[in-house]
Amino acid sequence: MEIGFDLKDTPANMTWTTLFSRFVRRYRSCYASFDGFVPKETPYSKLLNNCYLLGLDTELIIKKKELKDKKVATGHTEKALKTDLVFKKYYLGKTDAELEKSDLEYQIKILKEEISKKYFQSPAHSIFCIQNSKKLITKQQNEVKFW
Repeated sequence: MEIGFDLKDTPANMTWTTLFSRFVRRYRSCYASFDGFVPKETPYSKLLNNCYLLGLDTELIIKKKELKDKKVATGHTEKALKTDLVFKKYYLGKTDAELEKSDLEYQIKILKEEISKKYFQSPAHSIFCIQNSKKLITKQQNEVKFW
């Protein structure tokens, strides 16, 4: 960019090709309209390049694009708020996320304790359960033999 236009830092949509094509149109389709310099050029890129060549402040155009992008992002967030009930509940402040987190941690702790009590009881209890199941199996085998 330094060679023809004396630019060192340029915005994303301003390139040497897009600036040079304002002077020499490279494609036949570019002659179909008076402001069609590059095929499939975005309106932002077109405005940015034309304003630079006219000597206007390109920083204002860049700031305008950033504001427009923020507006679009805000619109998407607003739409998500309207459709997602959980997100809406936290974003509007009806529920405190910290309290919800501590409540979930407490419930996890209780469930872990219940699991450990249910499945990992004392060895004496486990031996008792095994002996009872053995007696039950032998009883069922004896019943089958009598039939």
